[in-house]
Amino acid sequence: IDAETGVNISFQSFVKNIKKDVYNIKNLDSASVYILKVDNSIQSLILIATFFYFRKKIILFPKNQRLNSQLKSNFNFLAYEVYVGKKLSLKKISNTKLAEFNFDILIMSSGSTGKSKLVKLELNKSLNNSISMGKLCKFNKQNIHYMIMPIYHVNSLFFSFLSSLIYKQKVIIRRKFYPLEFWKDIKKFKIKTTSVSPTIVRYLNHFKVAFKKINFLKIVICSSSFLTKLDYKNFKKNFSINITQGYGLSEATNFNSLMPT
Repeated sequence: IDAETGVNISFQSFVKNIKKDVYNIKNLDSASVYILKVDNSIQSLILIATFFYFRKKIILFPKNQRLNSQLKSNFNFLAYEVYVGKKLSLKKISNTKLAEFNFDILIMSSGSTGKSKLVKLELNKSLNNSISMGKLCKFNKQNIHYMIMPIYHVNSLFFSFLSSLIYKQKVIIRRKFYPLEFWKDIKKFKIKTTSVSPTIVRYLNHFKVAFKKINFLKIVICSSSFLTKLDYKNFKKNFSINITQGYGLSEATNFNSLMPT
C-alpha cells in the first residue's frame, strides 16, 4: 500500500505484473548493466523485482538525481541509463564491454570517504540474507511492515522489500520520511515492524507527539550508522518502544550483527 496515494496492490497482482514483463526486460542484453532511477513507489518496486526475476544486472539510483562524472568514472562496463514511460528506453553511457560479470547488483556507496563507489553484490547470497533477516524478525503473512528507508539503500532493498516479498507480508510504503506522518501511519495501518536509521530516530525524538501507548509495534530495527545511547534512551522514554540495533550497516551491508539495546 502506498501511504501517500492510497494505491493498493495484492501480492498476486504484484507477481503477475513481474511475470507479465510489459517492458520486455527478459530480452535485454545480460552482459550489460542497467541503471534504474527509482523511488519508493509501487511502479519502481515492480521494475526492480522484474529485473531481478530475469537476472539482469542493475544499479539503483535516486530517481531525481543526475549521474555525476565522478560516478561514471567507475563504469568499466557497458552501462545503460533506463527511462520508463509507456515503453522502456535506454541511453548508453559507457561502451566498455566485459566478457564476464561476477555480480548481479551494484550498490552505490560513499561510506566515510565522501566519494561515490560501487559495491558488487550477488543476488543469490542477497536473497539468502533476506530470508534469514525475515526469519529473525518473524515475518509472516499476518505481519504489516512499514518501509520508509529509500529503496536504493541496501537495508530497504533486502530487508523491507525483498524479505517482505519472500514472506508475502503486507508492506506500507512511504516515499519520503515525514516525522509527523510516521506515527499517524503506524496507528492507521497497525504497523508491527519497521526499519529506521539513527537520523530518523533523532527526528522522531525532536518532533515528539502525544499519543496513547502503541502495543502492536513489535520490532524497530535501526540500520545505517550506529545508534547513540542518548538517542536510544530518549526514544525509549518518549515512546516506550524498544529498538534493536543492526550494528555496522552501510549502503552495502545488511547486518553484521544484531544487538538488542
